[in-house]
Amino acid sequence: MELTYNQLRCKEVVNLIDGSRLGRICDIVFQADGKCVLGLVVPCTRKLFKPNQDLFIPFSDVVKFGDDVILVNLCDTNVITKTKQKKAGVDEDFII
Repeated sequence: MELTYNQLRCKEVVNLIDGSRLGRICDIVFQADGKCVLGLVVPCTRKLFKPNQDLFIPFSDVVKFGDDVILVNLCDTNVITKTKQKKAGVDEDFII
């Protein structure tokens, strides 16, 4: 199955663990050589006087790409915010 970024960003991301809607994809993270997708980035709710913390979803946690939704299997321990990506080994230079 081939999907473009435009097709992906129109799909809602839903967590299978609790059924919560996480939003729509705003970014895709690739490996430096461009051969591997590391994960998807979904914007979190913006709060006043708080830094932007987008949700990074590792590609290994993506369960299925459906017609209307992307199903993911996220536990609280798997959630990594964009501000913590450097600690997880994901450099912001690779966010396209």
